[in-house]
Amino acid sequence: MEQLEDSTLDLIYTRRVRTFIPGYVVIFIVLGIAILLPVVKVDVVTSSRGMIRPLLEPRELFPAISGIVDSTILLNNIVVESGDTLLWIHCDGPHSKIEGLRDQIQNNDASIKDIQFILDGEDPPLTTRYQQSIRNHRAALSHLTIQKAFIEDEYNTARILYQEDVISPHEFEKARSTLRIIQAEELDLSESYKNILEDELYRLKKENKRLLDEIKMIQSSFKEYIVIAPISGTLYNCRGLTPGSVIHPSLSLGKVSPLGQLVAECYLDPGKILVVKTGTKVKLRFDDPGFRSHHHLETVVDLLDGEVSLINGVPAYRIRCTLKNAQITYADGSTESLRKGMTFTANFILFRRSLAALILEKANLWVNPSKTVSGDEKES
Repeated sequence: MEQLEDSTLDLIYTRRVRTFIPGYVVIFIVLGIAILLPVVKVDVVTSSRGMIRPLLEPRELFPAISGIVDSTILLNNIVVESGDTLLWIHCDGPHSKIEGLRDQIQNNDASIKDIQFILDGEDPPLTTRYQQSIRNHRAALSHLTIQKAFIEDEYNTARILYQEDVISPHEFEKARSTLRIIQAEELDLSESYKNILEDELYRLKKENKRLLDEIKMIQSSFKEYIVIAPISGTLYNCRGLTPGSVIHPSLSLGKVSPLGQLVAECYLDPGKILVVKTGTKVKLRFDDPGFRSHHHLETVVDLLDGEVSLINGVPAYRIRCTLKNAQITYADGSTESLRKGMTFTANFILFRRSLAALILEKANLWVNPSKTVSGDEKES
């Protein structure tokens, strides 16, 4: 009986001792946490989904004119440089027109050379037109020269007769007037022919200038018969055109995805835009299959659009982050370069706040549910 009482007392004592130890530990833990709450600070962040994109926007390719494809190198996944010719359009019409204009200029040049020969009194003209022209002029001039010689003889006779008082002064003046008229006609014929040639020379030179300007205009339009890569990049969404395909200005031939610097682009809800500024630190966590883990990629906000955009009917602001280090590092130490199209979750670090302040804020929201906070905030 005494042994039973002793064992009962030992059990009671043991249980009492064990019930006091956990209670003190809990009290100390609670006190420690209460002391650390104002001291420990955490990052307050807001998140958004995004994608890796090139700094420059993809450029779509369109022909400038309608026509038939002569040749093309438009193929998907082909890397091109800015200024490379990607497609040629048949341009037989403009080439034929230029040849015709050049032939006309050549004919005009031959005429100009002949006119200059005639005006300078040098070698006979080479073209049939001006050979006939100079023959006709010389024939007319010869006819007047013969007439003038005959009239000069009549005038000399009339002058002698007038001096001997055989004819009246009226008849003498008539003979002299006839001679002056034929002399004026001879001079007028030469001057008129010269003026005609000079006018023709001016007209031909002016026409040549017009034809040259027209040729330059046609040649400047040759750039419309080719499609040039506007930027360096990779071709995609090409239509698979072949020689003989018909194209028109509204037909998309493909797109060029630009090479070069990559940026992280995401869209943020308008309710959170007031707390995100240019220079705000951002941590990017890229999506992965789950069997490899990597560190955050840290960056900053580089561009914040001033105008709201509609994304699938939802208003949002576009945010762009610079990527000075375009690589992600995995836990095993291996690295991988970022590629266009990779998706991620962007955590915008807004500010740091103590745990005590966060708890009080949550408590305040619980006590006063009518108060709301702009944007979703979470701890990282």
